[in-house]
Amino acid sequence: MRKKLFIIIYAIITVIFVLFQIFKYDLVIAADKTSFGLGIGVGLLDYFMYMIYAVLIIISIIYAIIRTRTKKWKAFIPIFLCVVVIFFGFIFPTTGLYLNLNYNINKEIRTTAIKMYNEGTLPVIGMNEYKVSGQASYTGIIFTQKNGDTIKIMFWAYKGLWANKVFIYVSDDSGIKTHDFNPDKISSEDIKFENIQRVSENWYSANIK
Repeated sequence: MRKKLFIIIYAIITVIFVLFQIFKYDLVIAADKTSFGLGIGVGLLDYFMYMIYAVLIIISIIYAIIRTRTKKWKAFIPIFLCVVVIFFGFIFPTTGLYLNLNYNINKEIRTTAIKMYNEGTLPVIGMNEYKVSGQASYTGIIFTQKNGDTIKIMFWAYKGLWANKVFIYVSDDSGIKTHDFNPDKISSEDIKFENIQRVSENWYSANIK
C-alpha cells in the first residue's frame, strides 16, 4: 500500500512540476494582469515547486537506500527519473518543441504588440527599444529595425545560459540577415543570428550567438 502511494504521489508531483515549468511564465503574466499580489504569489509558487521536488528527490534517495537489497537497480529508478526531469527543465527551452509552443501560445499578444508599435503607443525605453509584456517577449523588451518600408521587430523567445532564441516579425516577409539589429541595445558587441528559420508568413525564428 505504501509503495503504491509513493508511486502515485511521485507521479503526480512530477507531472505538475513539468507542466508548471512549461507554462510558468504564462501563468505569472496572467496572474499579474489579475492583481499584483496574485502575480507575486504565482512567482513564489515557482520556488515552492522546486522545494517540493527537492523533498521528492530526498525521499527517492531514502527509498533507494532502503530498497537496494530487494529491488537492486530498480530501486534507483525514482532518482533517475528525477534527474531526467531536472535535465528536461533546463534543456526544454532550447528545443524546437518549446519554440513551437511559444510561438502558437503567444502569437496573438505579439501581434497586438506589433499593432501598438505601428500606432506609436508602446512605451519607449531607448533607441529602437520598447517595453512589452513578458508574455510577448521573454525579457519584456522588443527591438526594432526599419529599412525603407521594411519593419523588423525582434521578440525574445528565451534568454538563458544554454541558448538565446528569438522570434522576428518582418513586415514584407523578406527574411532576416545574419547581422540584423546591429548596432543594437542587446549587447555591447555585435550579435549574429544562426539557425534562421521561417516559422510562418512574416515570422522567423533564430538563435543568437
